[in-house]
Amino acid sequence: MKQLLFLILLVGLFSCKKETPGYTTKQYTEFEYEKLSNFKNYRMFTKLGEINDASLVARYANTHSQFFYTPSSEFTGNEYKRFSFVNEDSIINTGIAPVGEMKRTLVDAYDVFKSKYTVPVNDTNTLELHLGKYKLHYLETTSLGYSYFELYDPAIILKRVNDKLHLPIIRYIITSTQDYSFSFSTGRFNNVLDPTGINKLGDKDTLLVQSFDIILQKK
Repeated sequence: MKQLLFLILLVGLFSCKKETPGYTTKQYTEFEYEKLSNFKNYRMFTKLGEINDASLVARYANTHSQFFYTPSSEFTGNEYKRFSFVNEDSIINTGIAPVGEMKRTLVDAYDVFKSKYTVPVNDTNTLELHLGKYKLHYLETTSLGYSYFELYDPAIILKRVNDKLHLPIIRYIITSTQDYSFSFSTGRFNNVLDPTGINKLGDKDTLLVQSFDIILQKK
């Protein structure tokens, strides 16, 4: 009787395990971080437009070089380091927890993958929302006239080229000097630069941008 009961419990456990959903990414095509590549020239902007003096841009970039990347730099950021392709239109970001699955919503020089989830962003002037070519947000306006953004999260921009993934990264700093005071901010995000976003800069702001790709290799 005890043996029969044990067999029933064992069968039940295996049945439950088989039906339990989850991401076993080994059945998909996996990619892992390899290197940084495809570095482009620095670009510098003020609210009035782009500064095209190459020597001035180079001097400014050299002054703040500790905030930027080189091909030999160690890149941090697990959200960009591991992905699995379910198929050409569906990917899983296995570098974050909980794991985020995204569907392809745009085919272009880089493809855009978005999840079904969004988070509200109250600061409609956030520079990162405007500097990217591929928009990962949409504008919402309440009945009282208050506007905010709904930001897709997770979302990713990439291009698969044979056995590699290319993820475009924008790294930037903003400096501002006014009335004997100096302010500084920096950030990075996954997108392709859209210079029209500089209209969100302040009158005294200077924006320096570095663009490159993160390369992931198929396992």
